[in-house]
Amino acid sequence: FRSDSIVIGSWNSGVSVPGYAWPTDWTDLSSGMQISSFYRLGLSVNNPGYVIAGAQDNGTDWFNAGTAGWWNVFGGDGMDCFIDPYDPQQIYYSYQYGALLYSPDGGVTDNWLSPGISETGEWTTPFIMDPADNQTLYAGFVNLWMSPDGGASWLQSSWFSTAPGSASSAPVSALAVAPSASNVIYLAKRVQHQYGLPGEVWKTSDGGGNWQNITA
Repeated sequence: FRSDSIVIGSWNSGVSVPGYAWPTDWTDLSSGMQISSFYRLGLSVNNPGYVIAGAQDNGTDWFNAGTAGWWNVFGGDGMDCFIDPYDPQQIYYSYQYGALLYSPDGGVTDNWLSPGISETGEWTTPFIMDPADNQTLYAGFVNLWMSPDGGASWLQSSWFSTAPGSASSAPVSALAVAPSASNVIYLAKRVQHQYGLPGEVWKTSDGGGNWQNITA
């Protein structure tokens, strides 16, 4: 029996009879097994040996090559995450539905990064840094949101139509900024079977002022 990163075994099944319940005794069998389920991971572009990873039910962990070990920086479900390319101590991470965080010191302290965002994101909300500017961040909720100041404030950069029969458009499930031109951004919206909507891919070439549906 496997439950995320714990494997346990039982010699009985806890069968119950009227007036008496047989005990279920479990033994941890996961020693030495590397079986965490990771949603996302990020590498340091200019500092080899630094890794950050978000794991299902096991939070976000940061690997520091200097100390040769992993450091748990936050709990819950660890989601999208990345490392500043110039300073590997500056890490960005998140948990479910778009709760965004930042640490300037490798996870010793946390700072919340979603002031002003009025939407709820996907279970694993895409959260990225502009490859050309480490102060510009993007997060995909129902719409694209952009921060020009490292997450201190956010601006809405798209206005997608509400899905028929729904209170909002489908959430963004994937996001990318062109390394050669920060104004060129791609995003994907997942399938919404309950509203009869297929998945979609959108592109903007002006930073979010105008969006083109390029699904076809």
